[in-house]
Amino acid sequence: MAVLREFKCKQCGYAVVASTTPYVVLLSGVDAQCYCEKCDKIVKVTAGENYQIDVTRLNLSCETCGTPVKVWTPDMGCPKCGGGMKIVESIIHF
Repeated sequence: MAVLREFKCKQCGYAVVASTTPYVVLLSGVDAQCYCEKCDKIVKVTAGENYQIDVTRLNLSCETCGTPVKVWTPDMGCPKCGGGMKIVESIIHF
């Protein structure tokens, strides 16, 4: 089961729906959440089917533009301004 939450930056108001972990494990495989500097947003990147994979050690690329991306979690702060992220609500359970 995965829980996605809406997070909002306390400083600039940037909002994103994300997991508190750097990945979401689904029946179809592992999705990593990453920040793409070129797209300027949090993106989902398919990391594979191995459920024991360490997504922080992979060389991942944005599936939209191909730019290398780094894994992101809300506790790392706002990807746009560096401010703290707060949970707005839990919205998706699956």
